[in-house]
Amino acid sequence: MALESEENYKNSLQRFTQKSNKQFPVYVTVNEWAQHDPRYRATVSVDGMNYTSPNLFTQRKAAEQDAARVALLYLTEQPKDDEPPVVHEVFYNLIFMPTLRIDY
Repeated sequence: MALESEENYKNSLQRFTQKSNKQFPVYVTVNEWAQHDPRYRATVSVDGMNYTSPNLFTQRKAAEQDAARVALLYLTEQPKDDEPPVVHEVFYNLIFMPTLRIDY
């Protein structure tokens, strides 16, 4: 059970998009580890932009919360010279690179 003092970034992002008349967030979560011991990374798409968690998590929900946190950080701050958000290369690799897996 989550602590009440923890911020729910997904809810905050949802409210932000509603107030800003942006498209609702869409989450994609990928397991970047072994199936028996998953580690998840999430990306959230908001209004055509993708924001990816820089961290890996053992739970999908935690990965999505972190992606929402990253999105909120970028969306609520004024970027300098329209600098793009940090987007993790994992999704580029999923689309354009063959999957590499090393099992020990």
